[in-house]
Amino acid sequence: MKFANKWMTPEEKKPLALAKQLAELESQRDALAKTVAKLQGESQGARAYLQSLQDTQEPIYQTTLTGRNHYAETTPTGQYRTVPNPERPGVIAAIANFQKQIGADEGTLASLNAKIQGLSFQIPQAQRAYEAVLAKANQAALQAAKPPPPPEPPAPAPIVAPPVVVEPSWIARNGKGLAIGGGILLLLLLILAYPFKRLLRKLGQTQAQRDEQRRVARGNLKNLFDRIFAEGDRPAGPNVPEGRIVPIGNGEESYGGGRWFVIGDAHIWAVQNNGRDEDNWVYNNVTTKGRGAVGARIAMDAEWADAIDTEANAAK
Repeated sequence: MKFANKWMTPEEKKPLALAKQLAELESQRDALAKTVAKLQGESQGARAYLQSLQDTQEPIYQTTLTGRNHYAETTPTGQYRTVPNPERPGVIAAIANFQKQIGADEGTLASLNAKIQGLSFQIPQAQRAYEAVLAKANQAALQAAKPPPPPEPPAPAPIVAPPVVVEPSWIARNGKGLAIGGGILLLLLLILAYPFKRLLRKLGQTQAQRDEQRRVARGNLKNLFDRIFAEGDRPAGPNVPEGRIVPIGNGEESYGGGRWFVIGDAHIWAVQNNGRDEDNWVYNNVTTKGRGAVGARIAMDAEWADAIDTEANAAK
């Protein structure tokens, strides 16, 4: 499958396509938000102009017949009537059109925001799926690249030694004394073996418990990281998180891998290095010593910070 003039797998194409779709939707949302703001300004201006329109007053005249020949004479009655401003109907119609357009555009804005939020959750999931497929492919490539084992060397020909005449050794001549001394030594070893065996068993149990504690702590630390990374806010980069670094395992690695937390005064960051040659650098929003990393953050929370420190210390 070809994407942006480059042949890619479906797993690699999906996060890039989602990111492109997200950028297009955000561009549409920003343009529409500016249009709504402009319409609201024009509507407010029309309302102010409507308030400024003044009606006019004109006198009321009457016609009477006067004189012998009954001439018609028009005279004011002293009363006045209100004449509505002729611009008022047009301004009211314009305000109604503004409100109608604003309502339609705000509905479209709500739909775009819902789509943007959905893509914000889909992109990290697609990225993790791509990384899992990539890891499997790398493992398969490493397995395929291993050379076959060398053939076993041929077994050496048996060597037949000439018969040797052996004289009785010192052990043979003093075997009885050695047997008695060996028996005493064996008895002493048996007496000391039991407490020594208990000590070794106790040491082994302690080490096993410690290993289990480390395993559980590393799992809990990974769960804390994954939750912040999946549900946290991902501000556009570049960002340089400030605070205390809590590594997971080795933390940031020179070849572009690794994970770590940054616990600061305002935020807690979960940062995953994304600087390997095969990584998609377009998602990077955190500055590192290499190509960059992907980071998500939550507001500073003392309970979260204590949990991260506790599990990190237990995992060492």
